[in-house]
Amino acid sequence: WIACSILSAATISAKSSISGESSHLSLVSDHIAVILDLADIVAADSIEQAIQRGEISQALKAGKCNKDKLVELGSIIIDPSKGRTNDQQITIADLSGVAIQDIMIAKAVTDKLGSK
Repeated sequence: WIACSILSAATISAKSSISGESSHLSLVSDHIAVILDLADIVAADSIEQAIQRGEISQALKAGKCNKDKLVELGSIIIDPSKGRTNDQQITIADLSGVAIQDIMIAKAVTDKLGSK
C-alpha cells in the first residue's frame, strides 16, 4: 500500500486491478479506505483476519468498504467465478502474505509429486 501515495480515486477506473500487501496497522489512511470503497471485489487471505485488523478492517469501520465485497483468495482460486466476472470491475487484492506463501508451497509440492 506504499503505492497509495501515487494512487488516488481519480486515477483508478474500470478494469483496474490493484494488489497490496496489508500492513495490519490499526491506523490506516482515509486514502486507502476510499480506494477500497471503489472496488467491486476485495480479495483477502482470510476474511476473518481482514475484518479484525489492517486496511480492510479500518475501511469497514469507516463505512468505506462493504463486507459483501470481500472474498478469500483461495475461494477465487477454487472457483474463478467468485473473482472478476467482467472487464469493467475494479478488483483489489489486499494480502498479508501468508496465503501467498502457502499457495506457492502447495504448488511446489503438487508439481514435485506430479513429476514422479
